[in-house]
Formats: sequence, C-alpha cells, structure tokens
Amino acid sequence: QFITNLIEFGIDPPIVFWDERLSTVAVERVLRDEADLSRNRRGEVVDKLAAAYILQGALDRLRHL
Repeated sequence: QFITNLIEFGIDPPIVFWDERLSTVAVERVLRDEADLSRNRRGEVVDKLAAAYILQGALDRLRHL
C-alpha cells in the first residue's frame, strides 16, 4: 500500500531485492574479530548493526543504479 500511495503521488521509487541472510553472520564476525566484544555484548548490538549493514548495502547499491 505504501508504494502504491507513492506512485499515485508521482513518486516512482526503485524497487531492489536484497538478500540479507548473511548480514548477521558478517556483523558477528566483525564484532568477534575486530571489536573483541564478549558474546553477551555482541548479542546486545548484533541486530542493530545488522540492520545498519543491510541499509548501507542497499544504499550503496542504489547509488550505482
């Protein structure tokens, strides 16, 4: 419905399919290897960082369309 409303107002956003399955794995790897965070602390931040990782990847992709 949201996209339909945008199109009705003359906004035609690009639609990009994004595979996010490995985002959590990538973020956990960075937190473990680079940030040296404990398992408990990683659990507190991994979802937020995975969301940021997905968003940044999508924005980077859109920039090259």
